[in-house]
Amino acid sequence: MKHGLAVNQREWSPTYARVSFGRPEDSARIKDYKVSVSDDGVRWQVARTGAMPSARGTQFIDIGQQNTRYIKLDVLNTWGGPQAPRYFGELQIDEIKVGNGYPLSQRAKTPLEAENASLKGVARRQICVACSGVSQVIGLGGGARNSVTYNTVQAAGDQRLELHTTSAEATSLTVTVNGVATEVAIPADRPDVPSDTAVSVPLKAGENTISLSSNASRGPGIDRISIAPLPPAQYTPTTTMTVEPHGVQWVGPGQQAIKVTAKLRLDVDDQLNNVELTPTAPEGWSVQGPPATVQTLRLGQILSGEWTLTGPAQAATAPVTAKFHVLNRAKQVTTTVDIKPRPTDRVFMREAEDSRNDFGSTGLTGCGPCSGGEKVRNIGGSPDAFVQFDDVTVDTAGQYKLYIDFTVNGPRSYFVSVNGGQPTEVKVDGVGNNTPYVTTIPVTLNAGANSIKFFNDQSGAPDLDRISLG
Repeated sequence: MKHGLAVNQREWSPTYARVSFGRPEDSARIKDYKVSVSDDGVRWQVARTGAMPSARGTQFIDIGQQNTRYIKLDVLNTWGGPQAPRYFGELQIDEIKVGNGYPLSQRAKTPLEAENASLKGVARRQICVACSGVSQVIGLGGGARNSVTYNTVQAAGDQRLELHTTSAEATSLTVTVNGVATEVAIPADRPDVPSDTAVSVPLKAGENTISLSSNASRGPGIDRISIAPLPPAQYTPTTTMTVEPHGVQWVGPGQQAIKVTAKLRLDVDDQLNNVELTPTAPEGWSVQGPPATVQTLRLGQILSGEWTLTGPAQAATAPVTAKFHVLNRAKQVTTTVDIKPRPTDRVFMREAEDSRNDFGSTGLTGCGPCSGGEKVRNIGGSPDAFVQFDDVTVDTAGQYKLYIDFTVNGPRSYFVSVNGGQPTEVKVDGVGNNTPYVTTIPVTLNAGANSIKFFNDQSGAPDLDRISLG
């Protein structure tokens, strides 16, 4: 009888996205997975799906009691993003061990175990070897006539109530605290393996009554509950919000339409509720597209949205905000899209850090004096350390002056290739990596879209701030 997997991944990557010495790093650990079982290695049945935390140490996947010969782990994706190619899709697993049983302690009497609470209606105890106390309570559903009630819960003030439940389908749970009811969404998982959902509840000094029931036709199984203090008021769960376009958007004259996309990912266990993701139109601009919303967001899940900002060619800042509740507290995270009018003597302008560019193995870093407050560093030294600007668009074919904004400390060189053609070496010199300089070279472009690549396969090149055409 098999009960779970212990997955030991190699500790060669960080647990979160970061930039280290100007190079992007990210977690190469498993995110979404699927575990299947089989008796013959040919016909497979899914035992469990889920998201694995990006955390150090061995991670465990409980698949319940499985009388099987074969177990297969499918890694559906990893936590790392394409901005860190060294770690993107580069999974490394040291070993996987199979668990053959649960530690049993049927005589243990924990006050907050469901089977030790007061049961009403058809709510009844059922053996659950993966559950705390080796039992759970089933039979909830159809309203308050079938319930589990804890009559002597002692704590005071707003508390974190953690519900350990089982359910094969998405359902709901009514949590009634001293007569006040709250609906809690319970996700689909396994009916014999508990998962956790936390909510904030107000408790009075002395004894409290907490009752669990379900208005669904079939409610979840209840393993146990636990009470703990809420995290500090300033606590906001770790999320990753990616907004494109990134970098200052330099626009030409006339009415502008900018496509904005955003993704919000939850990176920790505390679920988010009533999540809304949307941009706010700057003055004089409008937003086309509804907010992206979801009732709950759990570990590893992503909420995505897409909008079009329309307005005049003037300086503006469009905040993109994710609003949500966690443990009944309203929180939000915001990233901005900055828009500026292009100088009149330029026909094209783009930041080096713009998300439309291809960065190879280079990295973004802050640079206060630079345009947009960022630049691209670690260009050169290998063939994959380049920056390529695609869709460099001009109306008319011909020769243009390419302005290169850069920082450098000492003599260095770029090689610049237009549309894959013969590269031109650009030698520059300067003092201080936080002092922007500008140099120019002539380039010949086609009408429409062009590509311009900056590289140096042999040695380090200057850091790159932005380019423009005159």
